[in-house]
Amino acid sequence: MAIVEMSRMSLVAHQSEYSRLLKLFIKSGCVETIKSEQIEKTYYKSNVSQKEEIESKLLRIRFALGFLKDMVLQAKLMGKKIENINLKKENELLSLDDYENIAKEEYDLFEIISDIEKINERMTDLKSARQRISAKKEQMSVFKPFEIKFSQIKNTKNTVMFAGTISAQKAEEFFEENKDKAYIKIYEGNKLIPLIVICHKDNAEEIKTALASCDFVKASYEYDATAQEKIGEYDRKLEEIESKRQNLVMDALQERHNIKKFKILYDYYYLEKKKLEVLGECASSQKTFLLEAWIPKHRQQEIAALIEKKCKYAEAVFREPYDNETPPTLTHNNKLVDPVVAITNMYGAPNYRELDPNIFVAIFYLIIFGFMFSDAGYGVVLAVSCFAYYFIKKPVKRTGRMILLFGLGGVSTVIWGAIFGGWFGVTFPKEPLINPLDPTGSIIMFGMSLGIGALQIAVGFALNGINRIRRKEVLQGIFEDFGWVIIIIGLLLVVSSMLMTSSVLNLPGIIIALIGTAMLLLSGAIGKKNPIKMVGGALGKAYGSINVVSDLLSYSRLFGLGLTTGVIGYVVNQFAVVIVGFFPPAAAFVGWLFALPVLLVGHLFNFGINLLGVYVHNSRLQYIEFFQRFYEGSGHIFTPLGSQTKYTYLDN
Repeated sequence: MAIVEMSRMSLVAHQSEYSRLLKLFIKSGCVETIKSEQIEKTYYKSNVSQKEEIESKLLRIRFALGFLKDMVLQAKLMGKKIENINLKKENELLSLDDYENIAKEEYDLFEIISDIEKINERMTDLKSARQRISAKKEQMSVFKPFEIKFSQIKNTKNTVMFAGTISAQKAEEFFEENKDKAYIKIYEGNKLIPLIVICHKDNAEEIKTALASCDFVKASYEYDATAQEKIGEYDRKLEEIESKRQNLVMDALQERHNIKKFKILYDYYYLEKKKLEVLGECASSQKTFLLEAWIPKHRQQEIAALIEKKCKYAEAVFREPYDNETPPTLTHNNKLVDPVVAITNMYGAPNYRELDPNIFVAIFYLIIFGFMFSDAGYGVVLAVSCFAYYFIKKPVKRTGRMILLFGLGGVSTVIWGAIFGGWFGVTFPKEPLINPLDPTGSIIMFGMSLGIGALQIAVGFALNGINRIRRKEVLQGIFEDFGWVIIIIGLLLVVSSMLMTSSVLNLPGIIIALIGTAMLLLSGAIGKKNPIKMVGGALGKAYGSINVVSDLLSYSRLFGLGLTTGVIGYVVNQFAVVIVGFFPPAAAFVGWLFALPVLLVGHLFNFGINLLGVYVHNSRLQYIEFFQRFYEGSGHIFTPLGSQTKYTYLDN
């Protein structure tokens, strides 16, 4: 349970060894390359054209994957029963040979991608055609009430015919002013009103002027069909387009069985791109190159032996990191601690030269998790479901960390739930060790919340003290940080004495707390020669205790969430009892049939909302109240060559 020691590797090799070395490093899974310093008569290779070619291939593969996933959604909207396409990482390990074997099928796979691209082009054309026809249909729909064909809208020897639309607000006014001068037929409409006007040619100019004042727009179509017939024609074309589109959707989905191959091919080229990037960071000459990397110290001899065995024209040397270098961080933890690494890394990976906090995070995170979730029944459900999922699914590459973390949290919940007597909102046994719903029990539970907080804060101060001592700040580490540790120990003894209604620990606790307080005040005076500054420094440390008290009160959320879980569960159960009470005793089973959905939904809601609250607030306590004492989290996670892939996992 510590940060793994790193070695710096400097390797000089002939250009012909480059591919062989990179393949060796990828397979080993323990080499993180870094940019080497440029030395005299060396340069960095740009490889621009090769990178662009690989980027183009990656783009095409990514498009094909996304397009096929979208086609599945389209097919479902069509009523087809088709399995979803999963674009998440495949839960299996692939060897480097698997990637290279897929690359041999590159020509065939890109032919398939070309077909998919052509389908997309045809669908784009159909979409454009649909938009054009839909626009025409919408324009034509205004004239849907016309009974005559557009070709029949024409003048005669003595009459002039107007057909089109006018503003709805001016339609009635136009009719009243011109009904004696022309035949006017106004149809129903919304903002635009379709109308037909027939007048004698002598009145044509007057009618034309009147129409213009009403925002008249002429129906300029010459189709030998009515608007209704034309709309029907457009509907048939739209149906034909939709039929073609659906056929194209199904044609595209014929290739969904190649999804996995596309994923592997994508990651193959992703690795090839990474190789080019590594080469671009190597100082190169005409015939040689210099590669720099970090590797775990315990694998140094293994890598050296592999280089000597596989490469004739390569020489590697290894050394300890310099003080001004910051190696990547690789933590090694046991199976109980490893799941919380994900929680720590969300805040920030530990710096290579600081303490690994994961063992302490694991202890407090799991204690707090169970305390806040607090119902043993929920804990059993959580633990069983998480562990069952983990052992059935068997996540690779430690991707199941969070599942294991919640499973372990479930175990902690069972323990705390048994102490509090909570089983799906039912108190069992009737006299549990601590009953949160009892006034005395709630006070004890609140005190335990603050006690857990005090212990975690004390550990935080102790770890910071150790960090300071390692940085040669010995007096500050001892007097300030360990001073707080001693104060908290003393106060815990005093509180314990009060809870036990015994004064045995009272005096020792007060003495220990006073000693810690004296140490804290002295820490404010360390390094100051002016008496006034010494007093000011001591008072400043005393004033800083307000922040510690405030942080300690943050742990009251343990009590709040722990109590909430039990209370909501109890209320859900009471709802069910009330429902059953509406039925006579002889029909109680019928009442339970009605109450069962209430129990299931209520407890499922309580389980979900409190699990989310526990996760969020527990993480917050680690990040804000615990890590602020000692932890920087300024490191970067060790990322060996080949570990960063998008759709698959490389077995290295």
